Amino acid sequence: MLLMTLIQVLLISCLPVFDSMEQMRIVNRTMDTILIGSAKYNNIDSIKWFLECWGAKYDSTWTRTDILGMFEISNNNFIPHDSMGCYGETTLFGHNKEHKGYFFIIKQENARIYSWKEICRNKLYDTLFVTREMLGPENTVEYRGNLCH
Repeated sequence: MLLMTLIQVLLISCLPVFDSMEQMRIVNRTMDTILIGSAKYNNIDSIKWFLECWGAKYDSTWTRTDILGMFEISNNNFIPHDSMGCYGETTLFGHNKEHKGYFFIIKQENARIYSWKEICRNKLYDTLFVTREMLGPENTVEYRGNLCH
């Protein structure tokens, strides 16, 4: 009986589970290579992760900061000019009451030169707030940039 239960559990655990993940893409229409951080709130310190470039070759590294607060950036997270950053979550706009997606954009050159504290303190980033109404039929929004640093 125990063996039969164990076999059933193993078989059931191998079945694919279909998640209802929503995806959107942010197109970089600036002339810069950028990092796009997805945040939970309207606060750069609430960034959960950085978007991956659509079609980038798989890289097993993650973008993070080192002991000194300097970025160690995965090549997947750089979004060059006219490329797309991909974002997917089970509830695209459900994590906040305002039904907005919060994204913070940092130029590649700033991410390489400045520490996280310097980027935040000197506001070396731009913000992009996305609502469901802003998305086109392809769940795509274009970022044209307001970065002047």
